[in-house]
Amino acid sequence: MKTNKITFTSLEEAVHEWAKHYRPISIDYEHGAMIYRRESAAFTTYRIGKTIRGTKGSRFSRPNVVFAFLYFYGIESMARWIVHRDQIAAFIHTHPRPPEGYSYRRHSKEDLGLLRLKRIKEVIVVPYENLEVNREIKSTPSA
Repeated sequence: MKTNKITFTSLEEAVHEWAKHYRPISIDYEHGAMIYRRESAAFTTYRIGKTIRGTKGSRFSRPNVVFAFLYFYGIESMARWIVHRDQIAAFIHTHPRPPEGYSYRRHSKEDLGLLRLKRIKEVIVVPYENLEVNREIKSTPSA
C-alpha cells in the first residue's frame, strides 16, 4: 500500500487511507486486503495486510478477488495471528467501474456470504463509481 502510515488508531482511518489509494486504480480490477486489529493492554491499533489485485472478469465471471481472499483468510491471517495475535477486523475490497447502466456500489451476494465465516466480522466495499464506502457488519444473534 502506498501510504507512509503503517499503523492506524481506528478502523475508519485505515479504511479511509486504503480507499483513497485503491479506488482510483480499480477501474477494471478489484483490489482486496484484510485489515487487522492488534490489541494490547494500553491501546488497540489497526494494520492493513497485503493488498492483491484480483481478476478483471470475463464473459463467464465478474471481476473478483476470490483467490486473494482465500490467501488472506487461509494463510496471511493465520500467520499474523501466530506472530502478533492480530485478529481480522474487516475484509476490504474495491468494485471496478460497472458496465453502462449497471451499478457495483453495493455488496454482492458473495460479499455478504463472507459474513458467515467465523472470523469475518465486517466486509467493506469501495466502489469505483462514486465516493462511497459501504460496510456490512455481521449481525449478532439476540439473546
